[in-house]
Formats: sequence, C-alpha cells, structure tokens
Amino acid sequence: LASVVQGVDVTSAGSPSRQLQAGASVHQSDTLKTGAQGGALLRVGPVLALRLAPESELRFDATDRVTLLRGQVYVDSGTHTGPGTPLAVMTQHGEVRHLGTRYLVRAAADRLDVAVRDGRVQLASLAGDLRAEATAGERLQLAAGASAIERGALSADDAAYAWLARIPTPLDIEGKTLGEFVAWYEAETGRRVDLGSGDSVDAVRLIRLSGSVAGMSPDEALDTVAAVSDVAVDRAEGRVRIDIAR
Repeated sequence: LASVVQGVDVTSAGSPSRQLQAGASVHQSDTLKTGAQGGALLRVGPVLALRLAPESELRFDATDRVTLLRGQVYVDSGTHTGPGTPLAVMTQHGEVRHLGTRYLVRAAADRLDVAVRDGRVQLASLAGDLRAEATAGERLQLAAGASAIERGALSADDAAYAWLARIPTPLDIEGKTLGEFVAWYEAETGRRVDLGSGDSVDAVRLIRLSGSVAGMSPDEALDTVAAVSDVAVDRAEGRVRIDIAR
C-alpha cells in the first residue's frame, strides 16, 4: 500500500505505465520507478515499510521478496527483537535479509552497499560464496567481481540517510506526548535526543501535543512542536537537547 508518493511511475506486465497514487495498492510483478524528485513510502504488511529514493527502480517479486534494480531502498522492519516480517532485497550482486532492523540498500552497476541504522542484516553474494552480517553503525560493500565483502562504519545520522527526510513516516501528533514524538524523530533522523535535565525530564517527556505536522520533514516538525509546547531546542554535534524554554 502506497502511503506517501512523490512522482512515481508503476508498470505491470502487459500494462502501460501509470502514476502511482497515495492509497493505491502495489501488486506482485509491479515495478516502481522514481525520477530526480520522486520517492515513495510503502507499507508491506502491518509493520514492514519501504522507502524508495529518487532515481530508483524497485520490482515486487513476492510478498517477501523485492528486487532493487537501481538506486536506493530503505527498509524498516518495525521490530528490534526479531525478524518481524521477512523480506529479501535482491540485487544483481547479492541478497540482503534482515533480523529486526532499519537499513539502507544501494544498488549500482558496479557494487552493492548496505548500511545498518539499527538491528542486524545478512548479506550474501548471488553465488552464495560470500556472506557477512552487519549491526547498527556498520556498512557492507560487495563490489562486482570482488573476492571479499568490505566492512566499514556509518553513523545513524550520516548524510547517506538525508533523503529520507523528504518522505518521512506519517505521524499524527494529536494527543501524543513529547516523548512519543521524540521516539519518532530519533527513528527518522538517527539523532540522539536528550529530554530535559534534572527535575524537568518527566515534565518535558509528558507534555501533551496537539495540532498537525503532516507534510513536514522531521526537523520542521520538531521546530513546530517546540513552538507550540514552550520548549527550547538545541542542536549540536549530531545530538539534540529539548528542555523547558527559559
């Protein structure tokens, strides 16, 4: 089910290309293509969500398998404690499976990159001779013709994830606490948020919100929430502090 859509073409076997609309269903064998300003957030089952980046192409092969033909897809399995909804992301260089996580897959003609924001993933070459696992803060790269999978580090708020802000997971803030909003913000941005200090921690966390942040990026939503909740936001060195305005 397409939740958020920005300039996405969808093609099906034997059918002409059409524009994907928010609220529409995506079916097996459908291929989604995004342009330079395109993107989509797709719900796959009750908890699994996929976000497709600009200049990307993704085919739905089965309920538990997609093929990333080019570009980037971000997977959120909705759980940190187990596999949740199973999904295999296939590319021309290898296969990626998750074990309860949020991760980014980038497919190019010469390599496959996987970055883990949270949880754990498994990467295997198509031939099955190369395998590796990565956990939060790690990245894996499988180059075409390589004899090994390279491993490196990537922070949760790295610029590689910046495009996600254009298609954030929708959040209805009406009646939610500031603590619940912050949990969403941390998941969307990869930034650590410190709520309050000393005796103000619970007071800040339990502030009740009202209104709407629909269509806003996570940082725009944070500034809006702060303005109507009488709290101050301090952003520094990849971390955010929220406290009672003084």
